[in-house]
Amino acid sequence: MEFNYEDILDRYTTYSNWVDGENTAVTKEEEAYLEQEITNKFRKGETLSSEEIHYIFNYEVFPWETGEILEKGRHGWVLYEYIFDVGNDEHYMMTFWYHDDCGIGDYEVQKPIRCYLKEVKVMKWVCEEDNEDRD
Repeated sequence: MEFNYEDILDRYTTYSNWVDGENTAVTKEEEAYLEQEITNKFRKGETLSSEEIHYIFNYEVFPWETGEILEKGRHGWVLYEYIFDVGNDEHYMMTFWYHDDCGIGDYEVQKPIRCYLKEVKVMKWVCEEDNEDRD
């Protein structure tokens, strides 16, 4: 069976198609196809549209967690790393501006970047009272 990716994404993300927690306009096969295509886009490093990113967050396609704060903006906005687990120990990062009251302000078009969890040693300034090694 041949599927139309854009059509399925549009039908899936249309709120009026949802009844009692189920999307009545998309079959289970179409939903599985949509998730597989999104996964393929992550793995190929292809650009994701705002609609695709909105779909990933709102329909919890992949588990995700926030990483480091990259920048603090004005009026409570913070730029976070978002780490997505697409399965098989594959993780990808994208960044989004987040606000405690508003959530993510804009699902900016971007490419997911493959990432790994790795121990990193960091040199930083330490105050005397915190430094137990000082004589």
